[in-house]
Amino acid sequence: MSPPLHRTRRRVLSASAAAGVAGLAGCTSLLDRSSATVAGEWPSFGHNAQNTGYVRDETAPPDTLVRLWTSETAFRNVGPAAIATETVFHVIGHRLYALDRLDGTIRWKTTVGTWGSEAPILVDNTLYVGWSGGVRALNAATGERVWTVDIDGGVWGAPAYADGTVIVGSNAGRGAGSIIGMRDGSEDWRYEVEVGTLSGATAVNGTAYVGTMADVGRSAEADDDTQSVFAVSTADGSEEWTFTGVSGDVSVPAVTDGRVYVSCADDHLYAIDAANGEQVWASELPVAATSAPAVVNGVVYVGSTDGHVYALDAASGKPTYRVDVGGPIRDGLAVVDKVDEDAQYEGWRQRLVYAGTTDGRVAVVKTGTQDVVSTVRLGAPISGPPFVRDRLVHVATNDGNVHVLGN
Repeated sequence: MSPPLHRTRRRVLSASAAAGVAGLAGCTSLLDRSSATVAGEWPSFGHNAQNTGYVRDETAPPDTLVRLWTSETAFRNVGPAAIATETVFHVIGHRLYALDRLDGTIRWKTTVGTWGSEAPILVDNTLYVGWSGGVRALNAATGERVWTVDIDGGVWGAPAYADGTVIVGSNAGRGAGSIIGMRDGSEDWRYEVEVGTLSGATAVNGTAYVGTMADVGRSAEADDDTQSVFAVSTADGSEEWTFTGVSGDVSVPAVTDGRVYVSCADDHLYAIDAANGEQVWASELPVAATSAPAVVNGVVYVGSTDGHVYALDAASGKPTYRVDVGGPIRDGLAVVDKVDEDAQYEGWRQRLVYAGTTDGRVAVVKTGTQDVVSTVRLGAPISGPPFVRDRLVHVATNDGNVHVLGN
């Protein structure tokens, strides 16, 4: 049985709240806000604004991997990437690097603070990145600073973007966190929460969804590790609902088909109604599902610490199969539908799941046969999900290196 979950909801200007228990069912210029969109080859943590980790109609992503190049840096702790047509952007230590996608040469680099956030987000020609002092906007072509917003405690999780507003969760600690919306380099709104550390944000259809993580200011003796998922308006930060009662860190939410999917360190994967915050289902796995879920056409894929990729029915949460990739999976997955140019009939697709492990492997799973069809070892734990575009797979390792893999 899954642990009981409670949902609270408060409308704007209303002090009333309802709580219930849900049942288990299984550029140097500022942006033009009217036209800017999350756009790039892989512009955000989970590829798209919904953070589903899914790429459709990729002509020939590699299903047999070899290392093509490695870009070495002097820093550890490499974050996930954002990818433009010719450039891949990584936070490495306290710097943001722009690397050439084909050969790994450094196009530019800039210091963002004493540490940088989990991942930048690319919107048109502007990069938004969290850092130890807040959020910065940078020209993606040159690395020049556009604006900075100072935030106490800084920002660890990846930002989200919606209609000109950049949304982040703060890292203040000691029960003093906030979800913050910024426009044109100024704080526009703030929603305060009673937890100090928030994960990456996802913004869809006027709502931002943010999970919480173990409070950096919480004492080691504290027993309560209750975490939550918050939904707030991207327009003014007003609360739409709060889903609480889960234990352990909450992943970056994936949002699609009216549901919010999160994995938690309490060994559960959750589906939440995006409109009202009610639990749809909670599925218990044998061990902690620590990677952000990927959601594709009615299937939820998630990696776990037991070295398996699990596939679950998105409607019911029922596990359908699992594949052993040989090592624990900490971060997200990439799911790609490969179009076979030589297929005998039009539209034939082969689905591939790319997973990085903490023992330094990148594995490719073919979902049709549920087999691992390729594995490459990179010598250090994989940091962040793999990023798959234009026949290349971009991955980072926590020894400070960025790698590109291909056929």
